[in-house]
Amino acid sequence: MRRNFIFFVLMLVISLVFLSQGVPVYAEGDALKEGMSGNSVLKLQARLCDLGYYQGALDGSFGAGTSNAVASFQSANGLDVDGIAGSATLATLNLNGNAGTPSGGDQLPLKTGSSGDMVLKLQAKLYDLGYYQGALDGSFGTGTSNAVVSFQSANQLTSDGIAGMDTLRALRLLSPDVSRSSDSTGSPASPNSEQPPYKQGMSGNNVLKIQSRLRDLGYYQGPLDGSYGPGTRSAVAVFQSDNYLEVDGITGSATLAAMQSPKPRGTISNRGQDVDRKAPALVAFAEQFVGVPYVWAGRSPSGFDCSGFTYYVFNHFDISVPRMADEQYYSGARVSELQLGDLVFFSTYEAGPSHVGIYIGENQFIHSSSGTGDVTITSLSSSYYSERYLGASRYIR
Repeated sequence: MRRNFIFFVLMLVISLVFLSQGVPVYAEGDALKEGMSGNSVLKLQARLCDLGYYQGALDGSFGAGTSNAVASFQSANGLDVDGIAGSATLATLNLNGNAGTPSGGDQLPLKTGSSGDMVLKLQAKLYDLGYYQGALDGSFGTGTSNAVVSFQSANQLTSDGIAGMDTLRALRLLSPDVSRSSDSTGSPASPNSEQPPYKQGMSGNNVLKIQSRLRDLGYYQGPLDGSYGPGTRSAVAVFQSDNYLEVDGITGSATLAAMQSPKPRGTISNRGQDVDRKAPALVAFAEQFVGVPYVWAGRSPSGFDCSGFTYYVFNHFDISVPRMADEQYYSGARVSELQLGDLVFFSTYEAGPSHVGIYIGENQFIHSSSGTGDVTITSLSSSYYSERYLGASRYIR
């Protein structure tokens, strides 16, 4: 009997030793490395995800994807590249070395007193869903907590005002796509690509901040989704026009600096002419369709004819124009001195105004051309169009 008891105890000890070796446990002061799991690893993944290095699941399991993300971060920051999150790596990540806890906020779960990029994303998401009406400041206060409670209550979650894993998953804030930047082709970009200039097709937390700032300034009315689409580009273009900046709809360093100014300029003249704020935004919006095919009677981004293109662009800005080129010519205010956004008309395949485009400055116009087979930009001085030019009409006043 005693022999059996000793044998049982021995086997139990061996089993415990085996299990302790097979399942790494994070101890205070230890590095985080492949094979570990738990809340500290989850926080590490969340931080790497926010910085654009990690694209996998936020599951708290330190696998090959996490190791590769750590190695990429280390390489970009002049650290020893071993894929292990030791004290130096955690410090550079703004995570302390004893528990992987963010020293500047963004620790999970998010709750009253938290701050940082994840809180900003949380607020923006709750704002879009109609639960949050406060400032998008990245600071988790009473207003954010109340909004979280309302969301939790509406989605059968524990209503505690704390944005834990279940709440963040329900809000779809744990998807890596929310915090990754992408290039103009839509493919994942490198970690350092989330740097100015920001332009259409990009996404990420910095784009979200641009949208938030533009909304605060009264330029942007679209969803705060971190995606640099036509609405964001148009808002940027209007802001640039108001602030003596080059109007291209791209947020470069000069535009960012103007946005961050405590008192950005109000509506001002553009290039010496009084141009409506909508004009540069309309031109920037129109230029994104360069290359869209010419389609007879087309009036959508899948294909345009000439007047279908101008009709679509102007109606996007709630500027009512007739559908046909000759109607657009006679309905607008006739002008001789061209300004940004004026419609220019030509007599081409039949007498009278049979072709139309949008004046974009520097003696050029954008139009859907049956000759080139797509939306294109052409000089008014080109022999074909200069000989057939009829005049211009103005709808932006």
